[in-house]
Amino acid sequence: MKGKLVEEMVMGVKNEMATSVGELAVALAAFKKEKAESCKKERAACLQSVKELVAKECRSQLQELTKRVALCTKSVDEVVKKVEGCMTAAKCGWKLVLGSEEQVTKLKDNVAVREAGLRVSEPKGGRSKG
Repeated sequence: MKGKLVEEMVMGVKNEMATSVGELAVALAAFKKEKAESCKKERAACLQSVKELVAKECRSQLQELTKRVALCTKSVDEVVKKVEGCMTAAKCGWKLVLGSEEQVTKLKDNVAVREAGLRVSEPKGGRSKG
């Protein structure tokens, strides 16, 4: 009888172990599913935070770069205006130096007349010694 009793006890323990193992397997599967869902939610929240952070950071950097470009453009425009002013001044200066074409032609004519007059008034032998 002891043999049968021991056998029944062993079978009982096996059944309990099987039930326990089965329950553990079900509990483990439920835990894994819960953790997977939890991780999925955390990952989604983390990704959203990263997206917001990147958007915020990029926006501020983009604004900063836009300001720099605007300042650079303004600076370039100022330089262009200065160069244009210098070119205008140079043109005015050349007009003052050279005068109009009519004035230049008159000057050339006057020089030619003077040179011709000097040649005519000089004695043939050269200048007189005095």
